Amino acid sequence: MRGKSRRLAALAVLAWLGACDAARLAEAPPLIDERHAVAPFDDLLFAFDWVTGRIEQGGRTGVLARWEGPIRFTVRDRIASPSIAASVLPELKRIAAIANVEVVELKDEDPGANFVVAMTSSSMGGTGTGNCAARVAAEASGRLRLVTLEINLASRGGFTGCIRHEILHGLGLGHPHAIPSILSYQFPDLASLTRNDVILLKSLYDPVLRPGFYRLATLDRARNLIARQTGVNEAEVTRRDLGRPVLDRIRREMTEEAEKGGVFAAHQLGNAYFFGHAVAVDHAQGVAWWKRAADAGFSEAAWRVARSYLRGLGVPVDLDAGRRYATEAARRDHQGAQFELAEWLAAESKDPESLGEALVWAILAERGGHPEGARLRGEIARRVPEARRREAEASAAAWRPAPRTAIDAAWRSP
Repeated sequence: MRGKSRRLAALAVLAWLGACDAARLAEAPPLIDERHAVAPFDDLLFAFDWVTGRIEQGGRTGVLARWEGPIRFTVRDRIASPSIAASVLPELKRIAAIANVEVVELKDEDPGANFVVAMTSSSMGGTGTGNCAARVAAEASGRLRLVTLEINLASRGGFTGCIRHEILHGLGLGHPHAIPSILSYQFPDLASLTRNDVILLKSLYDPVLRPGFYRLATLDRARNLIARQTGVNEAEVTRRDLGRPVLDRIRREMTEEAEKGGVFAAHQLGNAYFFGHAVAVDHAQGVAWWKRAADAGFSEAAWRVARSYLRGLGVPVDLDAGRRYATEAARRDHQGAQFELAEWLAAESKDPESLGEALVWAILAERGGHPEGARLRGEIARRVPEARRREAEASAAAWRPAPRTAIDAAWRSP
């Protein structure tokens, strides 16, 4: 009862603070302010890196994050300020519509919501602007999973601008400070989105991009997306290599970070060089950057190095090195490495003992959700004598992963 009384008292305070909020929402400015010119191409591309490539989620920086399913909206403590609570959903729907993201309204306090509006009378944390703050959480895959938009009823001034600002954060955008934007602290009086904001949001949610894309891969594709929305012929992007100064600047920044020990930056550079994202394809240099990240304990990079050595991709075949890197990552429960190790052992092995080891890794890959795990397990199981198969199944059931490294823990944490 005492806890319930405290909550009722807190709600009473919030209700008092929110009693006059209808006036603070009156005459809301238009959603989009057309007065500001669209920024130059390179400035927009650099801004796109600021809003997508520099956001940290669970220790990961440079991974594109956005919604992939519908937003499920609810309000907490609506009684504190019904007028403000009622204003958020229409704003969210209008802004989400620009990105073609569906918004579904749930009942107040619904635990199944993934976008929660909460009233408070305390100072802001998260990505707060004073009146509001958004706390954004994403999965390792880059899919946004939970946003809490807190509204500080004790603050002064209007709420429309801060609500729109934080909604954009809740859709996955950061701060493009160098261009006119409702998200820029250089333009604190903006309460409407600019055309730059619309371009950035539409680009983020274009089907060409996917959650989890790395920084240089995202920017390389974003060039055409920005060109399409600013009247630039996409053929000119290729012919003139538009945005190259920005891409080279970001690559240099990432290289400096990697050379100072930035493990994830090294891994992303490996991907960029190996697959030709914003740089010329250079398999050997890609593997070299992956190896640097792998030697620092990053299992995702170790799996890439293992594949390269076992298959001769970008480096000469080195079965001992390939097996060593694959085993390190597989022991730390990397499903790709487990699958790679199982497939290689199955191809190289003839004796029941080695085939049994391959079966153990295939079972673990399947258990971890590898899409080809079940197929490989079945193929190997048919080649293993029954007694050895039972031993392998028992070993897989009892198997426990090795402790995660710090970079692995950051990578996989939500």
